[in-house]
Amino acid sequence: MNEQVLQTLGRTFGAANVGTLRPRFDAAPLPMVAPSSVEGFRAALELSRANRWRVLPVGLGSKLSWAPAPGPADFVLSTWAYAGVESYEPGDGTLTARAGTTWAELSARVAVGGHALSPDVPRPKGSTLGGVIAAGQSGADRLRHGALREHVLGLTYLLSDGTLGRCGGRLVKNVTGYDLQRLFAGSHGTLGLILEASLRLFPLPEQEVLASWRAPDRGSALAAARRLLGPELSPWSVVLTAHGAEWTVHARLAGRAESVAAEHQALERLLPGARCLAGEAAGPAAQELRDSAFGEIDGPRLVLQVRPSACAVALDVALEALAAPQFRDSCTPQWRCEPGLAVIEAALGARAHDPGLLAALTDSLARALAPLSGAVRLLHAPEGMPTTAEAGAPSAGLALMRRLRRQLDPAGTFEAGRFLP
Repeated sequence: MNEQVLQTLGRTFGAANVGTLRPRFDAAPLPMVAPSSVEGFRAALELSRANRWRVLPVGLGSKLSWAPAPGPADFVLSTWAYAGVESYEPGDGTLTARAGTTWAELSARVAVGGHALSPDVPRPKGSTLGGVIAAGQSGADRLRHGALREHVLGLTYLLSDGTLGRCGGRLVKNVTGYDLQRLFAGSHGTLGLILEASLRLFPLPEQEVLASWRAPDRGSALAAARRLLGPELSPWSVVLTAHGAEWTVHARLAGRAESVAAEHQALERLLPGARCLAGEAAGPAAQELRDSAFGEIDGPRLVLQVRPSACAVALDVALEALAAPQFRDSCTPQWRCEPGLAVIEAALGARAHDPGLLAALTDSLARALAPLSGAVRLLHAPEGMPTTAEAGAPSAGLALMRRLRRQLDPAGTFEAGRFLP
Protein backbone atom coordinates (compact mmCIF):
# COMPACT_ATOMS: atom_id res chain seq x y z
CA MET A 1 0.00 0.00 0.00
CA ASN A 2 1.22 3.50 -0.83
CA GLU A 3 1.73 5.17 2.54
CA GLN A 4 2.40 8.54 0.92
CA VAL A 5 -1.04 8.52 -0.72
CA LEU A 6 -2.65 7.47 2.56
CA GLN A 7 -0.95 10.29 4.46
CA THR A 8 -1.85 12.89 1.82
CA LEU A 9 -5.50 11.82 1.89
CA GLY A 10 -5.43 11.92 5.70
CA ARG A 11 -4.11 15.47 5.77
CA THR A 12 -6.72 16.62 3.24
CA PHE A 13 -9.82 14.83 4.53
CA GLY A 14 -8.95 13.98 8.12
CA ALA A 15 -7.85 10.60 9.42
CA ALA A 16 -11.42 9.66 10.40
CA ASN A 17 -12.54 9.84 6.76
CA VAL A 18 -9.69 7.77 5.32
CA GLY A 19 -9.22 4.02 5.48
CA THR A 20 -8.25 1.09 3.28
CA LEU A 21 -10.06 -1.31 0.98
CA ARG A 22 -8.89 -4.54 -0.58
CA PRO A 23 -10.20 -4.26 -4.16
CA ARG A 24 -9.99 -8.02 -4.76
CA PHE A 25 -9.54 -11.15 -2.69
CA ASP A 26 -6.01 -11.60 -4.09
CA ALA A 27 -4.88 -7.94 -4.12
CA ALA A 28 -3.17 -5.69 -1.59
CA PRO A 29 -5.25 -3.06 0.24
CA LEU A 30 -5.49 0.44 -1.23
CA PRO A 31 -5.97 3.77 0.56
CA MET A 32 -9.63 4.78 0.51
CA VAL A 33 -11.47 8.05 1.05
CA ALA A 34 -15.26 8.41 1.31
CA PRO A 35 -16.33 12.08 1.01
CA SER A 36 -19.81 13.13 2.08
CA SER A 37 -20.18 16.07 -0.32
CA VAL A 38 -19.67 16.99 -3.97
CA GLU A 39 -16.90 19.37 -2.88
CA GLY A 40 -15.14 16.46 -1.19
CA PHE A 41 -15.25 14.35 -4.35
CA ARG A 42 -13.90 17.28 -6.36
CA ALA A 43 -11.06 17.73 -3.87
CA ALA A 44 -10.15 14.05 -4.20
CA LEU A 45 -10.08 14.31 -7.98
CA GLU A 46 -8.04 17.50 -7.80
CA LEU A 47 -5.45 15.59 -5.76
CA SER A 48 -5.46 12.83 -8.35
CA ARG A 49 -4.84 15.30 -11.19
CA ALA A 50 -2.08 17.14 -9.32
CA ASN A 51 -0.24 13.91 -8.50
CA ARG A 52 -1.24 11.91 -11.59
CA TRP A 53 -2.89 9.32 -9.39
CA ARG A 54 -5.34 6.80 -10.74
CA VAL A 55 -8.66 6.43 -8.95
CA LEU A 56 -10.83 3.36 -8.43
CA PRO A 57 -14.48 4.46 -7.88
CA VAL A 58 -16.60 2.13 -5.71
CA GLY A 59 -19.75 2.03 -3.62
CA LEU A 60 -19.23 -0.71 -1.05
CA GLY A 61 -16.86 -2.63 -3.36
CA SER A 62 -18.91 -5.83 -3.54
CA LYS A 63 -18.86 -6.08 -7.35
CA LEU A 64 -15.28 -5.16 -8.18
CA SER A 65 -14.51 -8.69 -9.35
CA TRP A 66 -17.38 -8.60 -11.86
CA ALA A 67 -15.20 -6.62 -14.27
CA PRO A 68 -11.59 -7.18 -15.34
CA ALA A 69 -9.09 -6.68 -12.55
CA PRO A 70 -8.36 -3.00 -11.87
CA GLY A 71 -5.07 -1.74 -13.22
CA PRO A 72 -2.57 -0.02 -10.94
CA ALA A 73 -4.75 2.30 -8.84
CA ASP A 74 -3.42 4.73 -6.25
CA PHE A 75 -6.52 5.09 -4.11
CA VAL A 76 -10.19 4.13 -3.85
CA LEU A 77 -12.89 6.80 -4.03
CA SER A 78 -16.04 5.51 -2.33
CA THR A 79 -19.55 6.96 -2.35
CA TRP A 80 -20.82 5.05 0.69
CA ALA A 81 -20.84 8.20 2.88
CA TYR A 82 -22.73 10.18 0.23
CA ALA A 83 -26.15 8.70 0.98
CA GLY A 84 -29.76 9.69 1.44
CA VAL A 85 -33.04 9.97 -0.45
CA GLU A 86 -33.42 13.30 -2.25
CA SER A 87 -37.04 12.86 -3.32
CA TYR A 88 -39.72 10.21 -3.52
CA GLU A 89 -42.80 10.96 -5.62
CA PRO A 90 -45.44 8.26 -4.98
CA GLY A 91 -47.86 9.83 -7.44
CA ASP A 92 -45.32 9.70 -10.27
CA GLY A 93 -43.73 6.44 -9.15
CA THR A 94 -40.18 7.86 -9.11
CA LEU A 95 -37.31 8.09 -6.65
CA THR A 96 -34.12 10.17 -6.59
CA ALA A 97 -31.31 9.30 -4.18
CA ARG A 98 -27.59 9.70 -3.62
CA ALA A 99 -25.27 7.01 -4.89
CA GLY A 100 -24.16 5.65 -1.51
CA THR A 101 -27.68 4.77 -0.34
CA THR A 102 -28.12 1.02 0.06
CA TRP A 103 -30.66 -0.83 -2.04
CA ALA A 104 -32.27 -2.15 1.16
CA GLU A 105 -32.82 1.38 2.46
CA LEU A 106 -34.33 2.49 -0.83
CA SER A 107 -36.62 -0.56 -0.98
CA ALA A 108 -37.89 0.09 2.55
CA ARG A 109 -38.53 3.76 1.77
CA VAL A 110 -40.62 3.17 -1.35
CA ALA A 111 -42.49 0.19 0.14
CA VAL A 112 -44.22 2.62 2.52
CA GLY A 113 -45.79 4.27 -0.52
CA GLY A 114 -46.74 0.97 -2.16
CA HIS A 115 -43.82 0.73 -4.58
CA ALA A 116 -40.99 -1.68 -5.35
CA LEU A 117 -37.58 -1.21 -6.94
CA SER A 118 -36.32 -3.03 -9.99
CA PRO A 119 -33.97 -4.85 -10.12
CA ASP A 120 -34.70 -7.09 -7.16
CA VAL A 121 -30.99 -7.43 -6.39
CA PRO A 122 -29.44 -10.13 -4.19
CA ARG A 123 -28.27 -9.05 -0.72
CA PRO A 124 -29.57 -5.47 -0.94
CA LYS A 125 -27.95 -4.41 2.35
CA GLY A 126 -24.53 -4.77 0.72
CA SER A 127 -25.41 -3.00 -2.55
CA THR A 128 -25.52 0.75 -3.13
CA LEU A 129 -27.55 2.64 -5.72
CA GLY A 130 -24.43 3.80 -7.56
CA GLY A 131 -22.82 0.36 -7.37
CA VAL A 132 -25.85 -1.42 -8.80
CA ILE A 133 -26.03 1.02 -11.72
CA ALA A 134 -22.27 0.99 -12.35
CA ALA A 135 -22.27 -2.81 -12.41
CA GLY A 136 -25.31 -2.90 -14.70
CA GLN A 137 -26.84 -5.40 -12.29
CA SER A 138 -30.23 -6.94 -12.94
CA GLY A 139 -32.21 -9.31 -10.75
CA ALA A 140 -34.38 -12.32 -11.48
CA ASP A 141 -37.33 -9.92 -11.91
CA ARG A 142 -35.77 -8.86 -15.23
CA LEU A 143 -38.08 -11.46 -16.73
CA ARG A 144 -41.01 -9.23 -15.70
CA HIS A 145 -39.54 -5.71 -15.66
CA GLY A 146 -36.66 -5.71 -18.11
CA ALA A 147 -33.08 -4.55 -17.63
CA LEU A 148 -31.90 -2.02 -15.05
CA ARG A 149 -30.82 0.55 -17.67
CA GLU A 150 -34.46 0.90 -18.76
CA HIS A 151 -35.46 2.19 -15.31
CA VAL A 152 -32.71 4.78 -14.75
CA LEU A 153 -34.42 8.07 -15.61
CA GLY A 154 -31.51 10.38 -14.89
CA LEU A 155 -28.02 10.65 -13.41
CA THR A 156 -25.77 13.20 -11.80
CA TYR A 157 -22.11 12.32 -12.30
CA LEU A 158 -18.65 13.80 -11.80
CA LEU A 159 -16.01 13.58 -14.52
CA SER A 160 -12.31 13.23 -13.76
CA ASP A 161 -11.67 16.96 -14.36
CA GLY A 162 -14.25 17.91 -11.73
CA THR A 163 -17.05 18.72 -14.18
CA LEU A 164 -20.49 18.00 -12.72
CA GLY A 165 -22.80 16.55 -15.36
CA ARG A 166 -26.48 15.68 -15.48
CA CYS A 167 -28.46 13.62 -17.94
CA GLY A 168 -32.09 12.58 -18.16
CA GLY A 169 -34.46 13.82 -15.48
CA ARG A 170 -36.19 13.00 -12.20
CA LEU A 171 -39.63 12.30 -13.69
CA VAL A 172 -40.58 10.18 -16.67
CA LYS A 173 -42.08 13.15 -18.51
CA ASN A 174 -38.92 15.25 -17.97
CA VAL A 175 -36.43 12.79 -19.46
CA THR A 176 -34.84 14.49 -22.48
CA GLY A 177 -31.54 14.60 -24.36
CA TYR A 178 -29.03 11.82 -24.95
CA ASP A 179 -29.49 8.67 -22.87
CA LEU A 180 -26.12 8.97 -21.15
CA GLN A 181 -27.60 7.26 -18.10
CA ARG A 182 -27.76 4.05 -20.13
CA LEU A 183 -24.12 4.49 -21.09
CA PHE A 184 -23.14 4.70 -17.42
CA ALA A 185 -25.12 1.53 -16.57
CA GLY A 186 -22.53 -1.25 -16.64
CA SER A 187 -19.52 1.07 -16.99
CA HIS A 188 -18.01 -0.07 -13.64
CA GLY A 189 -16.87 3.45 -12.81
CA THR A 190 -14.62 3.83 -15.86
CA LEU A 191 -16.43 6.85 -17.35
CA GLY A 192 -17.15 8.96 -14.28
CA LEU A 193 -18.33 8.86 -10.70
CA ILE A 194 -22.09 8.39 -10.27
CA LEU A 195 -23.32 10.72 -7.53
CA GLU A 196 -27.12 10.61 -7.81
CA ALA A 197 -29.73 8.69 -9.76
CA SER A 198 -33.46 8.81 -10.44
CA LEU A 199 -35.35 5.54 -10.87
CA ARG A 200 -38.71 4.46 -12.23
CA LEU A 201 -40.67 2.46 -9.62
CA PHE A 202 -43.18 -0.38 -9.87
CA PRO A 203 -46.28 -1.29 -7.83
CA LEU A 204 -45.53 -3.39 -4.76
CA PRO A 205 -46.93 -6.91 -5.35
CA GLU A 206 -50.16 -7.56 -3.43
CA GLN A 207 -49.61 -11.32 -3.41
CA GLU A 208 -46.86 -13.76 -4.30
CA VAL A 209 -46.35 -17.49 -4.68
CA LEU A 210 -43.10 -19.46 -4.79
CA ALA A 211 -43.25 -22.97 -6.26
CA SER A 212 -40.40 -25.51 -6.15
CA TRP A 213 -40.32 -28.82 -8.00
CA ARG A 214 -37.53 -31.39 -7.91
CA ALA A 215 -37.02 -32.69 -11.43
CA PRO A 216 -35.94 -36.27 -12.18
CA ASP A 217 -33.27 -34.99 -14.61
CA ARG A 218 -32.00 -31.91 -16.42
CA GLY A 219 -34.18 -32.45 -19.48
CA SER A 220 -37.33 -32.58 -17.36
CA ALA A 221 -36.30 -29.38 -15.57
CA LEU A 222 -35.81 -27.52 -18.87
CA ALA A 223 -39.11 -28.85 -20.24
CA ALA A 224 -40.90 -27.64 -17.10
CA ALA A 225 -39.31 -24.21 -17.46
CA ARG A 226 -40.53 -23.98 -21.06
CA ARG A 227 -44.09 -24.69 -19.91
CA LEU A 228 -43.88 -22.03 -17.20
CA LEU A 229 -42.60 -19.48 -19.72
CA GLY A 230 -45.53 -20.12 -22.04
CA PRO A 231 -48.58 -17.94 -22.60
CA GLU A 232 -50.52 -19.05 -19.50
CA LEU A 233 -48.25 -17.36 -16.96
CA SER A 234 -46.39 -14.10 -16.52
CA PRO A 235 -43.90 -15.19 -13.85
CA TRP A 236 -41.71 -12.87 -11.83
CA SER A 237 -38.86 -15.37 -12.24
CA VAL A 238 -38.14 -18.94 -13.34
CA VAL A 239 -34.89 -20.36 -11.99
CA LEU A 240 -33.30 -23.81 -12.23
CA THR A 241 -30.73 -24.84 -9.61
CA ALA A 242 -28.58 -27.95 -9.40
CA HIS A 243 -26.26 -29.52 -6.85
CA GLY A 244 -24.66 -32.49 -8.50
CA ALA A 245 -27.23 -34.32 -10.63
CA GLU A 246 -30.28 -33.01 -8.72
CA TRP A 247 -32.17 -30.26 -10.54
CA THR A 248 -34.90 -28.10 -8.99
CA VAL A 249 -37.30 -25.74 -10.75
CA HIS A 250 -38.31 -22.56 -8.88
CA ALA A 251 -41.10 -20.32 -10.16
CA ARG A 252 -42.17 -17.09 -8.50
CA LEU A 253 -45.48 -15.35 -9.17
CA ALA A 254 -46.11 -11.81 -7.94
CA GLY A 255 -48.55 -9.02 -8.65
CA ARG A 256 -52.24 -8.26 -8.15
CA ALA A 257 -54.00 -10.73 -5.86
CA GLU A 258 -56.60 -11.80 -8.46
CA SER A 259 -53.98 -12.36 -11.17
CA VAL A 260 -51.69 -14.32 -8.88
CA ALA A 261 -54.58 -16.53 -7.71
CA ALA A 262 -55.47 -17.40 -11.32
CA GLU A 263 -51.84 -18.00 -12.26
CA HIS A 264 -51.37 -20.15 -9.16
CA GLN A 265 -54.04 -22.53 -10.43
CA ALA A 266 -52.40 -22.65 -13.85
CA LEU A 267 -48.98 -23.25 -12.27
CA GLU A 268 -50.25 -26.26 -10.30
CA ARG A 269 -51.58 -27.69 -13.54
CA LEU A 270 -48.35 -27.04 -15.44
CA LEU A 271 -46.10 -28.24 -12.61
CA PRO A 272 -47.98 -31.05 -10.82
CA GLY A 273 -46.46 -32.07 -7.51
CA ALA A 274 -44.70 -28.76 -6.92
CA ARG A 275 -44.36 -27.48 -3.36
CA CYS A 276 -46.03 -24.06 -3.23
CA LEU A 277 -45.64 -21.32 -0.63
CA ALA A 278 -48.11 -18.44 -0.73
CA GLY A 279 -48.65 -15.18 1.12
CA GLU A 280 -46.33 -14.36 4.02
CA ALA A 281 -44.55 -17.71 3.75
CA ALA A 282 -43.47 -16.98 0.17
CA GLY A 283 -41.53 -13.78 0.93
CA PRO A 284 -38.64 -15.15 3.02
CA ALA A 285 -38.24 -18.19 0.74
CA ALA A 286 -38.17 -15.96 -2.35
CA GLN A 287 -35.55 -13.72 -0.75
CA GLU A 288 -33.41 -16.75 0.11
CA LEU A 289 -33.59 -17.93 -3.50
CA ARG A 290 -32.80 -14.41 -4.71
CA ASP A 291 -29.79 -14.07 -2.43
CA SER A 292 -28.32 -17.37 -3.61
CA ALA A 293 -27.48 -15.65 -6.93
CA PHE A 294 -23.83 -14.51 -6.99
CA GLY A 295 -23.65 -15.53 -3.34
CA GLU A 296 -20.74 -15.95 -0.99
CA ILE A 297 -19.61 -19.34 -2.33
CA ASP A 298 -15.82 -19.29 -2.48
CA GLY A 299 -14.22 -19.49 -5.88
CA PRO A 300 -14.70 -18.23 -9.45
CA ARG A 301 -18.05 -18.18 -11.22
CA LEU A 302 -18.83 -18.72 -14.87
CA VAL A 303 -21.70 -16.81 -16.46
CA LEU A 304 -22.84 -17.86 -19.93
CA GLN A 305 -25.23 -15.70 -21.93
CA VAL A 306 -26.94 -16.83 -25.14
CA ARG A 307 -30.22 -16.26 -26.91
CA PRO A 308 -33.18 -17.97 -25.15
CA SER A 309 -33.69 -20.55 -27.91
CA ALA A 310 -30.10 -21.78 -27.40
CA CYS A 311 -30.21 -22.04 -23.60
CA ALA A 312 -30.57 -25.83 -23.46
CA VAL A 313 -27.76 -26.36 -25.97
CA ALA A 314 -25.47 -23.94 -24.09
CA LEU A 315 -26.14 -25.75 -20.82
CA ASP A 316 -25.22 -29.07 -22.46
CA VAL A 317 -22.02 -27.51 -23.80
CA ALA A 318 -21.05 -26.19 -20.36
CA LEU A 319 -21.80 -29.48 -18.60
CA GLU A 320 -19.77 -31.39 -21.16
CA ALA A 321 -16.83 -28.99 -20.86
CA LEU A 322 -16.71 -29.23 -17.07
CA ALA A 323 -16.94 -33.03 -17.24
CA ALA A 324 -13.59 -33.17 -19.11
CA PRO A 325 -10.80 -34.84 -17.07
CA GLN A 326 -8.66 -31.70 -16.78
CA PHE A 327 -11.53 -29.77 -15.14
CA ARG A 328 -13.44 -32.52 -13.32
CA ASP A 329 -10.92 -32.93 -10.49
CA SER A 330 -10.62 -29.23 -9.62
CA CYS A 331 -14.11 -27.85 -10.39
CA THR A 332 -17.14 -28.82 -8.32
CA PRO A 333 -19.81 -26.64 -9.94
CA GLN A 334 -23.14 -25.61 -8.54
CA TRP A 335 -25.53 -24.52 -11.28
CA ARG A 336 -28.12 -21.79 -11.61
CA CYS A 337 -29.98 -21.27 -14.87
CA GLU A 338 -32.62 -18.71 -15.85
CA PRO A 339 -34.00 -20.00 -19.18
CA GLY A 340 -36.25 -17.00 -19.79
CA LEU A 341 -33.22 -14.70 -19.60
CA ALA A 342 -30.85 -17.21 -21.24
CA VAL A 343 -28.34 -16.86 -18.39
CA ILE A 344 -26.42 -19.86 -17.04
CA GLU A 345 -24.26 -19.55 -13.94
CA ALA A 346 -21.79 -22.08 -12.53
CA ALA A 347 -20.00 -21.62 -9.19
CA LEU A 348 -16.81 -23.60 -9.76
CA GLY A 349 -15.77 -24.16 -6.15
CA ALA A 350 -12.89 -23.11 -3.89
CA ARG A 351 -10.27 -25.26 -5.63
CA ALA A 352 -10.71 -23.68 -9.07
CA HIS A 353 -8.06 -20.97 -8.75
CA ASP A 354 -5.51 -22.11 -11.34
CA PRO A 355 -5.33 -19.26 -13.93
CA GLY A 356 -4.17 -21.61 -16.69
CA LEU A 357 -7.02 -24.01 -16.03
CA LEU A 358 -9.61 -21.23 -15.94
CA ALA A 359 -8.25 -19.62 -19.11
CA ALA A 360 -8.45 -22.95 -20.95
CA LEU A 361 -12.01 -23.46 -19.70
CA THR A 362 -13.28 -20.00 -20.70
CA ASP A 363 -11.56 -20.17 -24.09
CA SER A 364 -13.03 -23.58 -24.89
CA LEU A 365 -16.51 -22.41 -23.86
CA ALA A 366 -16.19 -19.23 -25.92
CA ARG A 367 -15.29 -21.27 -29.02
CA ALA A 368 -18.13 -23.71 -28.41
CA LEU A 369 -20.68 -20.94 -27.88
CA ALA A 370 -19.55 -18.78 -30.82
CA PRO A 371 -22.00 -20.46 -33.26
CA LEU A 372 -24.77 -19.67 -30.75
CA SER A 373 -23.75 -16.00 -30.51
CA GLY A 374 -22.95 -16.65 -26.84
CA ALA A 375 -20.62 -14.90 -24.40
CA VAL A 376 -18.67 -16.15 -21.39
CA ARG A 377 -17.89 -14.11 -18.27
CA LEU A 378 -15.73 -15.16 -15.34
CA LEU A 379 -16.55 -13.51 -12.02
CA HIS A 380 -14.13 -13.53 -9.05
CA ALA A 381 -11.28 -14.47 -11.39
CA PRO A 382 -7.68 -14.57 -10.11
CA GLU A 383 -5.75 -11.33 -10.62
CA GLY A 384 -4.44 -10.81 -14.12
CA MET A 385 -7.12 -12.86 -15.85
CA PRO A 386 -9.63 -11.34 -18.26
CA THR A 387 -13.26 -11.73 -17.21
CA THR A 388 -14.76 -11.94 -20.68
CA ALA A 389 -13.87 -14.45 -23.39
CA GLU A 390 -14.94 -13.74 -26.94
CA ALA A 391 -14.45 -15.80 -30.06
CA GLY A 392 -13.88 -14.15 -33.42
CA ALA A 393 -13.13 -10.54 -34.34
CA PRO A 394 -13.30 -7.67 -31.81
CA SER A 395 -16.61 -5.89 -31.38
CA ALA A 396 -17.47 -3.43 -34.14
CA GLY A 397 -18.13 -0.84 -31.45
CA LEU A 398 -14.61 -1.00 -29.99
CA ALA A 399 -13.40 2.16 -31.74
CA LEU A 400 -16.46 4.09 -30.59
CA MET A 401 -15.94 2.90 -27.02
CA ARG A 402 -12.35 4.15 -27.08
CA ARG A 403 -13.43 7.56 -28.39
CA LEU A 404 -16.05 7.86 -25.65
CA ARG A 405 -13.48 6.99 -23.01
CA ARG A 406 -11.07 9.62 -24.32
CA GLN A 407 -13.82 12.25 -24.34
CA LEU A 408 -15.07 11.57 -20.81
CA ASP A 409 -11.79 10.62 -19.12
CA PRO A 410 -8.88 11.79 -21.31
CA ALA A 411 -6.25 11.35 -18.59
CA GLY A 412 -7.31 7.79 -17.76
CA THR A 413 -7.96 8.73 -14.13
CA PHE A 414 -10.77 6.21 -13.66
CA GLU A 415 -8.83 3.02 -14.29
CA ALA A 416 -8.07 3.29 -18.01
CA GLY A 417 -7.51 -0.15 -19.48
CA ARG A 418 -9.95 -1.95 -17.22
CA PHE A 419 -12.09 -2.80 -20.23
CA LEU A 420 -10.08 -1.49 -23.18
CA PRO A 421 -6.34 -2.20 -23.56
